[in-house]
Amino acid sequence: MSIPAIVQQGRRLSARTLLDRAVIQDRATVRDSSGGQRITFTARPEPVRCAFATVTDEDLAAVSGVVQGKAKAILRTSLDVVIEEGARVVSQLDGSVWSVIGDRTPPSNLATVRRFVIQEV
Repeated sequence: MSIPAIVQQGRRLSARTLLDRAVIQDRATVRDSSGGQRITFTARPEPVRCAFATVTDEDLAAVSGVVQGKAKAILRTSLDVVIEEGARVVSQLDGSVWSVIGDRTPPSNLATVRRFVIQEV
């Protein structure tokens, strides 16, 4: 089987396994009326397909770059979804709000999903 065929098969598999939906809220810093700055979050127009996975295995926590037990879950999305550190993710399943700690997708030409370390707000 060729590499492109393997990648395509993995993408079909991820499309069938990313069963949750979430709204991404991008973070921005804006000036306030008193000359300071404040942080705002703007929701993207469309929810993304994703899967939430709780971090319970210490090895998974170590591989995912969890620092001092702050991360509580891994968010998996398709490769085309880019989320910056500090953005928020709102689960459409239960309304929980998560902050993105970082992207921990391993570098690979065969990757089919992106992995983000997230922490509940």
